[in-house]
Amino acid sequence: MRCHRAFTDVVLPPLCVVAIAGTFGACSGARSQAASAASADALVGLQLTETSVVLENRTGTSLVGGQITVVPAGTRPPFFVMLPRIQSGEKRTFALESFRSNDGTPFRRSLARARAIRVTATDLVGKTHEYEIPFD
Repeated sequence: MRCHRAFTDVVLPPLCVVAIAGTFGACSGARSQAASAASADALVGLQLTETSVVLENRTGTSLVGGQITVVPAGTRPPFFVMLPRIQSGEKRTFALESFRSNDGTPFRRSLARARAIRVTATDLVGKTHEYEIPFD
């Protein structure tokens, strides 16, 4: 038997409308922050290629420590690589297979779904720089 009731009679309560709008607003805010990490005016440039992550130091001073993290989707632990000292203006390439979890498991793009790439770096002055881009 076929349902003759149309969906035009459905009315959403105002609270649902606000919740839905807030969800879309939060998503667009995360996208704009992620896009700023790849923009030309960011102090630390991040770029994701098919097999590696490229980090560019645009801070004007050396980066002396930190890490790059592959943030997985779901409940898996993150994969990371420690940052060596990176001079101002220098670019470094980190292979995705060099990222490891705490127990030493290597990151494999075919096995683990990733959500984002995050860099946390400290410069000579002690200022911490944090940037994140989506993993596409």
